[in-house]
Amino acid sequence: MKSKLSKYTSIIMWIGVLIYGGLCFYLFYMQSIQPLDYNNRYFQSDLPYHISMIIDDGWYYSFTAYAYQLFYWLGGKGTVLIALFLAAASVLCVFLTEKLLELLLGRSRADALTVGCALALNLVMPFFWRFAGEYRYVSYQAGNIWHNSTYQCMKPVALAAMIYYMKTEKDYRESLSGRQWLGLAGLLVLCTGIKPSFLTVFAPVLAVKLLADLCRKVPFKQVFLLGSTVIPACGVILWQNMIQRVRIRKQKGNSGQKARIRKRKGTLGQRSRIRKRKKVLGQRSRIRKQKRISGQRNKMSERNRKIMRMKVSGRMRQR
Repeated sequence: MKSKLSKYTSIIMWIGVLIYGGLCFYLFYMQSIQPLDYNNRYFQSDLPYHISMIIDDGWYYSFTAYAYQLFYWLGGKGTVLIALFLAAASVLCVFLTEKLLELLLGRSRADALTVGCALALNLVMPFFWRFAGEYRYVSYQAGNIWHNSTYQCMKPVALAAMIYYMKTEKDYRESLSGRQWLGLAGLLVLCTGIKPSFLTVFAPVLAVKLLADLCRKVPFKQVFLLGSTVIPACGVILWQNMIQRVRIRKQKGNSGQKARIRKRKGTLGQRSRIRKRKKVLGQRSRIRKQKRISGQRNKMSERNRKIMRMKVSGRMRQR
């Protein structure tokens, strides 16, 4: 009776996970179609900006951008497939969280406890407190950052990396096969390429753990092999920084070029105004000169008329 009840409870939990996936699809779709407007407070997120960066601007430093580009093209330049992809990632997080709980609790298979805890851990959110902010889920530190799409994609890969690490760590002291090394290094590369947040926590903790193992006389070769799995992921971070720096340089170059164009336009405009002013001054000078000449001519004509009148009056007197 107890096992049957547990089975039904587990089925109900999995139905709850599917409902959770449908709600995630609605949320991410509403986020993806929102305009790039900070005044939108109900579905405010980074998702439309991330989509715009790869679709409109043609660049992005996260692997998710290339998935967005593919799904945007397959969806007929729509965001339905992108929302479905993010919802699937969210549901996958529940499955992987359940597998991680199985390893931590020593369970052999899924049951109502592990499924229920996995779903609850992915639903952890603080209550809405208006004093803390006007947005309902943006910028809160919680188990699920709903507004950050790259975080949603990083979570399942990070969980997979943790599960794979826990299975690899059991036997690494004796031997670490090339397949195990490539598997863990590949997951860390993928996870870091999506978002480097996980590596910034995982790598320091791994370093402390390996240092403790080294003090326990674990062979240096094995410690080095397991620790070297983070090196390719560090290379991904360098690649991301390079992309951002190149983008910043291009923006600075474009802004400098625009400034030079504006300066040149300003110089040309200033020169045009100077030429126009000189032209106006030249016209005024010619007008004043013409007035002086006409004035002189008037004076000369007046003088000539006086002389002619004097001559005429002199002749009349002689007669």
